[in-house]
Amino acid sequence: MAPGYGELLDALRERLSPDGDVGALFVTGSAATGEADRYSDLDLLVVTRVDHAQVVAGGLLAVLEELAPVVMARWTKPLSVLSTVMEDWRRVDVVVLDVAAVHGGAPGPALRIFDELGIGELPARRYVPSPERLSEQIELFLRALGLLVRDLHRGDLRLLCLAAEFLVDELVRLMFDEIEQLRHPTAKGTSRQLPPCALDELSGIPVAQPQAQSLIDAHLAIAAAYLPRARALASRRGVRWPLEMEDATRRYLKRELAVNLPDSRPAPRA
Repeated sequence: MAPGYGELLDALRERLSPDGDVGALFVTGSAATGEADRYSDLDLLVVTRVDHAQVVAGGLLAVLEELAPVVMARWTKPLSVLSTVMEDWRRVDVVVLDVAAVHGGAPGPALRIFDELGIGELPARRYVPSPERLSEQIELFLRALGLLVRDLHRGDLRLLCLAAEFLVDELVRLMFDEIEQLRHPTAKGTSRQLPPCALDELSGIPVAQPQAQSLIDAHLAIAAAYLPRARALASRRGVRWPLEMEDATRRYLKRELAVNLPDSRPAPRA
């Protein structure tokens, strides 16, 4: 458990009595896997016997505010996720689900605090991206590479710095897809989740600066890391590689910027 969160968990365990609307309470995220550090938040899964609105009315937020002033509290996915930040910057995220939703599949791993509903273990679900989603990811990546031409000619260099970060995010997403692990789009905990070779590859990508050559270099370096990985993954998953889109983008970059798009074919194994 990350330092400072033990008292919060004790208070929630006491107030969210299993005799009432709450039937189960689990700790999830890094605290459940033993990877939490002093910068981690506390992720909880509250399972209700009935409509989760009753838990909202019961005052999850009030329990937290008894211990420290809450400076941010926001419900998302209408009334299913409560995200809070305390004055000392401890953070607690509570997912509220009814028992039917949990039995339909819940994220894991999880540390059970109490379970009066007989939910049992919450194993991590094996994640394999659908062929349609993988195909869409690859095509959107190639499209973003082609937009380098437009934004350079317009002088939108700051915008292109953000575009480079988008491409890095897509590369990280692909790396997680390779190991069949679903992560939040921001891929929190990347350094603990990805294999060392992937981390080395990410570390070697230059950070884009708002200058034309820096932006070109960054885009090409990201493409060199992404395209062979994506093509190999597409082959393994039976996804058609968008060769026409790749070739058109390659010709466009060559014609407009005199740059060569890296080869998408995976390097042969030694």
